[in-house]
Amino acid sequence: AIVALQLLNREDGGGKIPASEILSVTPKISSLISEGRIDDIYPLMVEGSGEGMSTFSSSLTALYESGVISKDDAIKHDLNKSDMKIANDESKEPPAAVQDDVMMSWL
Repeated sequence: AIVALQLLNREDGGGKIPASEILSVTPKISSLISEGRIDDIYPLMVEGSGEGMSTFSSSLTALYESGVISKDDAIKHDLNKSDMKIANDESKEPPAAVQDDVMMSWL
């Protein structure tokens, strides 16, 4: 597997929290790498949550929706803006309570 992290400022000013992207090397992923079809990997990551994969977009969205990071930080740090579920949602406000256990359960 390949794991990448970005450390982001917490909305409550309590330090940093990681946003993660995880690529599990499945037989299909391995085949795509061998064939040099790197651009075809990302869509499989989006669909691969059942295989332990996640994208920065999904991690940032979860952190924002749980109130841990601000919407501005989520949008600013997203590598693939088209996947960001909250980028165009002007009405959504983050919840008042910050719940670390939602994102930290993957550790």
